[in-house]
Amino acid sequence: MEPVKLLPSKEQEYMNRLFAGCPEKIKNCMTIRKVEKGRSILLAGEPCESIFIILKGRAIGIDVQLPEKIYEFKEFGPGRFLGEFECLSSIPEYGISVRTLTDCTLCVILSEMYLEWMKHDGNALFLRTQNILLELTRQTRNDRKYLMLECMDRMVLYLLEYCEKQYSEKQDRTMEIFIQRTREELSNAIGFTEKTINRNIRKLAEQDFVSVHSGKISISRKQYDAMNHYVHGKLIK
Repeated sequence: MEPVKLLPSKEQEYMNRLFAGCPEKIKNCMTIRKVEKGRSILLAGEPCESIFIILKGRAIGIDVQLPEKIYEFKEFGPGRFLGEFECLSSIPEYGISVRTLTDCTLCVILSEMYLEWMKHDGNALFLRTQNILLELTRQTRNDRKYLMLECMDRMVLYLLEYCEKQYSEKQDRTMEIFIQRTREELSNAIGFTEKTINRNIRKLAEQDFVSVHSGKISISRKQYDAMNHYVHGKLIK
């Protein structure tokens, strides 16, 4: 499949295995869609009519627990399937909303065509089931750990993940990373108030995990390594 070439090499290899037995009529029904930064890919409560595969760019999952209180809980990158869990589980509506963080290129498959593919391609069904179960296992384990973490520890994990995505996208693991997030966005993503976020940013700067200039957060490779060492020393045992 030509669109697969937009993916990083590791994801390309997986997709080539996944689509090896996909019927041509299913492939011919797939479309490519480009979505600008800040736009919705899917909305919670809307009918689950399509499956989306991120080929290029990044998006974020959004949940609204209270009116006008947005909780950003998970970033999605190239190779990620969106809407698949609901489709395979016969859940008629999307469970979350997903919004683009950057301009995104997506492969779109109608849900009915996706199900037909899975019913007739045992290898593809096995690969996707394996992926979904692995994701659910990790999520359950991580959720239990995450609930017990203090704000600073959550911030360190968030910043490390942010850096990893930037290193992967830019193919440069020596570059200085600038965190392109407002305090409100950090608050929503990490689950603490903006006041607490600001207090812990100061703590991170005091430990030389980050640098702050005019309110902007940046992370050098040395600081990334220091945070990684901190995580493996305190949080991973």
